[in-house]
Amino acid sequence: MDKFYSILERCSQSFSQRQFVTCCVAGVLFAIFGVAGCLILMHYGLIPAQSLTSVFAMCFLVGFIVFACIIQLMPTYSLTILIGTEGNFEKIQSTSPSDRYRIISIAIHNTGNKLLSNCEFVIETIGAKSEKITHHFKHNFSLNKGEKTFIPIANYNEAKKDGKIKLYFLHGALAPDIFIPGYEEHHITLRATSLESPACEMQCILTVNKVDEKLKISKIT
Repeated sequence: MDKFYSILERCSQSFSQRQFVTCCVAGVLFAIFGVAGCLILMHYGLIPAQSLTSVFAMCFLVGFIVFACIIQLMPTYSLTILIGTEGNFEKIQSTSPSDRYRIISIAIHNTGNKLLSNCEFVIETIGAKSEKITHHFKHNFSLNKGEKTFIPIANYNEAKKDGKIKLYFLHGALAPDIFIPGYEEHHITLRATSLESPACEMQCILTVNKVDEKLKISKIT
């Protein structure tokens, strides 16, 4: 049973949640049919009495492994957007006592098993007239299988406490920096696309906490 749990643990780390659940469902179906077949054979005396627990575990493992192999052989193209508060998701940059910037980044993760090309990441915001405004942050990049890239999207000077969030979207070298009010809750849409995969979106709120003056991003659930 230790090997059984070890295999499940390794697969759960290398598969996406959907792939892992699919393999588990396949394993359960194999196990049900395996136990049913075993009971029938035992009823007619064609095989000696068996431990149904062992039969269930063995059939589950066979079904799980079969579907895991199928998933690995089939090409899958999938993008995921990740946000967080640790590691590369948040960094502090201080150049002087009066400048202490908190930089927020998001991650684009290739959760499929094939190369993704012509990737693009944009953020949609709502304008003053309730119109959607698309800001381009990164384009024309590729992600290998399992590769993850971090993209800075905004910063805030926590030392100045001026309530201005700077956005990092792409614009001309001579264009002015773009700032948005920090103490408002900005409903934004993160969108990642590639040539091969379906688009991935995440609805978030970008704001500055008035209590601790920290820039933060949170997912809208």
